[in-house]
Amino acid sequence: MGDPSDVSDEVLWCQAVNGDGDAFGILFDRHHDRVWRHATKVLGQPHVAEDVTAVVFYEAWRRRASIRMVNDSILPWLLVTTNNLIPGVTASEQANFDGKVGVAIGRTEPLRAGQRAEMIIDPANGLVIGERTIMTYAAFGFGSNEVTGHTAIDYRIVDSAPQ
Repeated sequence: MGDPSDVSDEVLWCQAVNGDGDAFGILFDRHHDRVWRHATKVLGQPHVAEDVTAVVFYEAWRRRASIRMVNDSILPWLLVTTNNLIPGVTASEQANFDGKVGVAIGRTEPLRAGQRAEMIIDPANGLVIGERTIMTYAAFGFGSNEVTGHTAIDYRIVDSAPQ
């Protein structure tokens, strides 16, 4: 790909939309500090800002097919998403998911009948264990704090990429 600094956000984003994790990684490296500084400025808590930054980039990857660039840059979307996440983002100390223990980072969606969308992070290595949706109050036949949907992620750490 050559020198990544010579490649525009627009080109990298098009590659990321097509599933190129390396292109997304370059965008992460390019904009992570700016997103983190913004979150830290708003929150005043660097460790919480790191959690918010992780969720912002997670959302960018998850929603990559529907995100629109602004002036050929992904940064405006990242900063707006940071602002949108901050009021309701919380992290639990411990969450059990698919037989594994991790940290749940998420937010309650008032316009989605109080559902809380969470991603569960393995604190030992920072990898995502899975995602889940929880009802924050009893509704639609679900009890309060009952999981209504989940996706488990199985991963292995390897020494090199498959050939």
